[in-house]
Amino acid sequence: MDVYSTVISAPLARETNYEELFLPIIYLNTYDSDEQLAKYFDNPLYAADNMYVSLFGSSEYVNALPDTILYHNQTILDVERGNEAYGGYSTGASFVASHGKIEAKPILVPKEMSQSLQRIATLYANSQKISAAQHKRVHRRVAHAMKSHLGANLVFGFAFGSVAKG
Repeated sequence: MDVYSTVISAPLARETNYEELFLPIIYLNTYDSDEQLAKYFDNPLYAADNMYVSLFGSSEYVNALPDTILYHNQTILDVERGNEAYGGYSTGASFVASHGKIEAKPILVPKEMSQSLQRIATLYANSQKISAAQHKRVHRRVAHAMKSHLGANLVFGFAFGSVAKG
């Protein structure tokens, strides 16, 4: 099956899209005024998945949007790097959940796992040597953290450094 790149262009006043598309499709809205933008960005469907805005042109309204990562004359494909945090400031975009707390923010999974391991390591900071039982408890907590954070998406996990060495 062939899939071709497609650009869907429509005036924002007439038609819009709040769905994230994982296809070679660009949904392009044109607008005439900041009032049209306010109607779009104030919609709860936008807030639920707030992530990135690519602005081709200028808008004081868009420049002032809170919790939005704004790219001028670029798309996420122009700037995304696999070794930097990715996502947005809504739970529909990306978040970290730990100990019953959810924090919506751009994330870099290795960094989040490292910080989680550091929190576990502080539990044993006063001990020069970790007993075999303590080592097993740390191992179980790390394995549980990786499974709960990554779930079925975990293909391979590798922890390194002083925490893993005990």
